[in-house]
Amino acid sequence: MSRFHCVALACLAITLAPHPISAQAAATAPVPPLPTTARKPTTDTYHGVAVTEDYRWLENWGDPAVHAWSDSQNAHTRAFLDALPAAPPS
Repeated sequence: MSRFHCVALACLAITLAPHPISAQAAATAPVPPLPTTARKPTTDTYHGVAVTEDYRWLENWGDPAVHAWSDSQNAHTRAFLDALPAAPPS
């Protein structure tokens, strides 16, 4: 096995190994589950081809539902980050 292959294999092993901080954070503090994201299909036709987008509604920042979705995503992220040992409390 060449030196390059040994280094590549070592990098892959490090990348795929469980991250100790994430495992520790998950064991010490409960993080709320990921919020669900509703699919609201919107179909447009471009040059005779129909294209359906399920999440275009998230582009409308004037919609209160988009604000609620963003707030729930931020709450989930904040709970995870606050559980990390190196993260300062907010």
